[in-house]
Amino acid sequence: MSTKLSILLDTRRIKKYTIKLRVTFERFTEYYQSIFDLSKEEFEKLTASRISSELQSIGDKLKEIERTAENAVNELEHFSFADFEKDFIQKNNLFRQRKLSLKSHHKIQMSSTTLLFTNSFRYHLKRLRSPVPFQSLIWHLVKKF
Repeated sequence: MSTKLSILLDTRRIKKYTIKLRVTFERFTEYYQSIFDLSKEEFEKLTASRISSELQSIGDKLKEIERTAENAVNELEHFSFADFEKDFIQKNNLFRQRKLSLKSHHKIQMSSTTLLFTNSFRYHLKRLRSPVPFQSLIWHLVKKF
């Protein structure tokens, strides 16, 4: 399963908007806030040929974020959001840092043995067309420990 990355403008605020890195893996999406805030007009100008040196610098840094994130994803043997955050986001000063919690089910860091088990389990659930979502089963098992 491939991991998709993209830079986007989060337009849920007024005037200046946060630029985020969107990471999608197995239909789960996480958004990571960059340190950049731009207006809609400034964000649209990033692809123009003639822009101010400040916008050019931001555009270059955003391209660097996307390129290095792609490299970080490719270096992971088995992708997980927890590993991606630990190896790439937390070490990168171009992102706003956040406290990690177990609020989202797929952020639980797994050992390689557990990862093999969960991938096998997910495969068999798909074959059986189980009506129970995989993430709820895993979270239920983790709570028991």
